[in-house]
Amino acid sequence: MKKVKSIHYLRGVAALLVVAYHNKQYLNEVYAQKDLGDLLFISGGFGVDLFFIISGFIIMLSSQKKETNSPINFMTRRFFRIYPVFFICTILFFLLNPVFTESELLRSLFLLHLDYYSEAPFFGYNVLYPAWTLTFEVYFYFIFMLAISLSHKNRLLISVIALIVPLLLIQLKFSNSLSLSSKFTIGDTGHWHIGFLNLMSSPMLLEFVYGMFLYIIHRKFKYIKNAKAISFLLVSFGVCSYFYQFRFGHGPLNFGLWAASIITGVLLYEVNFGLRENKILSKLGDISYSLYLSHAIVMLFLINFKDFIPLYEKPGFSKFSFIIALSLFLSFFIYKYIETPFINIGKTISKRLSKPTLTYSE
Repeated sequence: MKKVKSIHYLRGVAALLVVAYHNKQYLNEVYAQKDLGDLLFISGGFGVDLFFIISGFIIMLSSQKKETNSPINFMTRRFFRIYPVFFICTILFFLLNPVFTESELLRSLFLLHLDYYSEAPFFGYNVLYPAWTLTFEVYFYFIFMLAISLSHKNRLLISVIALIVPLLLIQLKFSNSLSLSSKFTIGDTGHWHIGFLNLMSSPMLLEFVYGMFLYIIHRKFKYIKNAKAISFLLVSFGVCSYFYQFRFGHGPLNFGLWAASIITGVLLYEVNFGLRENKILSKLGDISYSLYLSHAIVMLFLINFKDFIPLYEKPGFSKFSFIIALSLFLSFFIYKYIETPFINIGKTISKRLSKPTLTYSE
């Protein structure tokens, strides 16, 4: 699969924004601008919505070839892509943070949110708190797998229907209205399966639809006139929204709107003018998943052992940069020695599953 540079670079940016968001407090109450951390990174959580749209795009891109994308092959590659790193990071975080019970750990390892009666779309998070998003990702993968099994050619249409129709029906059934707010829940219905219903009816799922549609239309971008000016306006809208906090919060009409605008802008530019290879952004894109999950381990480790780490004592850019640097270092290590080997294992198994079996006829 040939990488789309703009999408790959934005993956790294998205992960870095989330890390900065989780550490913004160390820049507050230090300098003349008392809320410097909030000013720069209060909107960093939009990296999650950026990830969701990118996931929709990449899943369409990576499933182009029908012969290598049977349902079992697709899920095999996805499993080895996300689960080993998630499993190891979650276990490490649990060992560093004894406040969680074994049952909560087990629930998290099955990618179930901890509390479906709490605020959406986090639903009590996961033991490894950034991993609350993976539950949405896996549900999307499952829907996409079903779409491939029915018709590879029509996988987009089937996926969109399978995502949107249950969302609409559940919302209408339990609230008699429709909502695009990420905070939507069906409330306390008394149903044991409330968690699954909340997941299926979450407007956050529409961001995967954004990404899939962007994949379909981005090839037509080369026919757009004044592409450079339009690209500039789209990216500027996203960046200005980030700092102005326009329509603040997760969801397809909030952070998702910013993310879609930025992604569309950079894709438009790349399709028409190309992008230079940037080794730093490329490597950041490579390690984005490991960085997104593992930075929570670094933060907790430093809190637990702060008395032995002089650089962690004084708040400000020194502390902020130290955390970022350690997070990058750990993510490089995880990417090289855990993520990449397991991705290769997934590819190997997938190839073996793709080999035609010999049949004998009389």
